[in-house]
Amino acid sequence: MAAASGERAPAFTAQELEKLVDGVLPQYTLLYSPPDQQVSAHQKRDIWRAIAKEVRTLGAHQRRGTPCRKRWEDIRCCSKKTAEAQMGMASQRGRGARRTMTPLMFRILASAYPELDGRLRASQQTQGASSGGGTVAPKHKRAASHMALEGHITDSEYTSGTEGEGSFTSATGSPTSDTDSSADGGL
Repeated sequence: MAAASGERAPAFTAQELEKLVDGVLPQYTLLYSPPDQQVSAHQKRDIWRAIAKEVRTLGAHQRRGTPCRKRWEDIRCCSKKTAEAQMGMASQRGRGARRTMTPLMFRILASAYPELDGRLRASQQTQGASSGGGTVAPKHKRAASHMALEGHITDSEYTSGTEGEGSFTSATGSPTSDTDSSADGGL
């Protein structure tokens, strides 16, 4: 069932995301086929409805085809950005910090962006363990908890402080606080 007017739909659970990816990957070539393959919008809509039906079998929430499609596009984009950050491409364009790739992200990259997946795996092999880690501490507690839920940082990298403030371990191993303002020049 959709959320009432003015309410947000509940976030996808980890099991729903797994089921979504399991449903999309075998159908990926049909859903994102070039125009010359003649897959109609109606056929694609039916595929998304079938995927949503599979996600609904988990019983957590009543998902429809369009929200499933939008969530897939979101995690596909997030996977690509994370892979680019892992390879250092994003830092060249001034984007954010490095994040850790999850197994789910690797599965998405392998089907959606095979050339990027190959370059990422090659760069990880050449960098090895000499890079000093793959995550950078987020500045705020909310961002850290979101990253922990999505699998970007581990529980050992995010620990709660004595007064509810989160503390993080940066890629260099030094602890930082989510209230530390030295990273942004004290602003």
